[in-house]
Amino acid sequence: MARCPNCGQNTKRTEDWACQWCGYPLLSGGYKKLDQSYREVKGESVVRAEPEEVEEETPEPPRSPVKAIRAPEPKRKPEPEPEPETEPEPPEEAQPEPLPAPRPVARVAEPLTTPEPPPPPPPPPVIEPLAPPRPNPIMSADVCPMVLDVTTEELSLAFESDRALANSKLANRVLKVTGIIDRIFLKEHLDIQYFILTTPTKAEAFNVRCTFDKKMAYQLRKLNPGERVVVQGKYGGAEKNIILKDCSLVSS
Repeated sequence: MARCPNCGQNTKRTEDWACQWCGYPLLSGGYKKLDQSYREVKGESVVRAEPEEVEEETPEPPRSPVKAIRAPEPKRKPEPEPEPETEPEPPEEAQPEPLPAPRPVARVAEPLTTPEPPPPPPPPPVIEPLAPPRPNPIMSADVCPMVLDVTTEELSLAFESDRALANSKLANRVLKVTGIIDRIFLKEHLDIQYFILTTPTKAEAFNVRCTFDKKMAYQLRKLNPGERVVVQGKYGGAEKNIILKDCSLVSS
């Protein structure tokens, strides 16, 4: 059983949350509950402490024809009525002390400053004139030598702009074409020796198909896709690709 923190005796918590011995408030629920109030328990202890009154025996008077008058019985003291139970008031919570009012901060007068003038507007950008486009040597009417030095990009642009005019300009002419090898095809038993030239971006619509004689097969075996080469051959028309016949390697 838990002890009272005030009197130190083993106690129980009464219905009004008090010690049964000294009435000290027991606000914790860890004590066993007593189904009586502190005043009821205190009243019972007072009644138990008082000695019981013993009636004195009086000798019986001799019997006479006259009826004996009985002595009045002593009146019993009324037991004290228990006062109504009152719950102990919870201890008042300590209110926090108010914070001191902030001290006023003295304002320092700001020095007067004159506004700075806005910066001058930046000068307008100088637009450089665009360089004139490079004339396509295939479509130029004035320059048309027998051996025409072109690239795969120029050939593709000429056929995309006007296929009929480019075909007429290159008819029976020798072309020296610079490009990048895309694929190599070697089948000597079928007399097939050629590779496809393309551009670095591989975005053009027309590639160049360069066909070689069977004697040139040993040179084609030394080449690899992705190499940049210069090939010279005779223009042989344009279908899906631009065709060069009887080609030879100028540089690799």
